[in-house]
Amino acid sequence: MTNSSLNVIPDMWTNYEHPWYNQLRLLDNTMISESPLQQKPKSETTGQKCIKKCTLCKRWDDASTMYYARRNGFYRHYKCATIERSNFRKTKAQLDPSAPKRYNHPEIGKCHRCKSYDSKKTFDYRNRGHQECDRKQLRNSYKMKKHKTDTCAFTGLPFGFKSEMKPVGDHDHDTLRYRGHIWSAANRLEGAAKFIMNETGWTVDELCDALKSYLAKPGIDIGLEPYPQLGFSTPEEAQQHYGC
Repeated sequence: MTNSSLNVIPDMWTNYEHPWYNQLRLLDNTMISESPLQQKPKSETTGQKCIKKCTLCKRWDDASTMYYARRNGFYRHYKCATIERSNFRKTKAQLDPSAPKRYNHPEIGKCHRCKSYDSKKTFDYRNRGHQECDRKQLRNSYKMKKHKTDTCAFTGLPFGFKSEMKPVGDHDHDTLRYRGHIWSAANRLEGAAKFIMNETGWTVDELCDALKSYLAKPGIDIGLEPYPQLGFSTPEEAQQHYGC
C-alpha cells in the first residue's frame, strides 16, 4: 500500500461501514432502542420497486412497506417492529430490577474498537469510537482482504449472499495474527465465545456443555408473539410479484 492511498483513508471512512459491526449493532441496539427511526427516501425512478429484507421476520418485500433505521442501516416492517417492542417489554418484565443497567453517560463513551473509555468529543460522528482506531481497522481490513479465499475458514463452506454468510477478515486480537476470512456469524460467535470464556474462566468444552444445557431448557410461556408472514421468503419471489 502506498503512502498516497493511506492519506485518503480519513476521508473515505465517513462512508465505510464494516459488515461485522453492522451486525453487532443489530444485536446490541435494536432490542433496546427507543429513538425515532426514519423512512428511507424513495427511489427517484418513478414506479421502480426496491426489494429489501426485513431484519426481524427475515422476509423480502417492497422497501416502501418498511421503515429504514438510518443509524443501523436496516429495514423493518412496521408491524414486525411493533411486535418486537411488545416482546421486548414482556421479556424485560422478567428481569430482576437489581440487575446492572447498561453504561450510559452523556459525555463519556466506550470505543467499540479498543474498548477503552474516553470523552465522546474524541469519537467519530456516530459517537462509537476513536477516529484513529477506525482508521487502523480500515488499514488492517485492506491487508487481510488480499488473503481472502472463496470459503469460510471456520465452517469450510462457501460464502453466501445472506448477511450472516458474508466474508469478514478474522485475526487474533492479542497477537494480531491473521487467521482467515470467515462468515460474519462465525466471527460474532468466536468473539462472543472468547468473551464468555474470559469472564467465566471456562474452557471450550465447558462452554459447549453450558450451551447444550441452556438450549435443552424448555423455557416458559410469557405471551411472546411471532412475527407475521409478510413479504416473501426469497428476493426472487418478491421481484416476480412486484414485477421488478
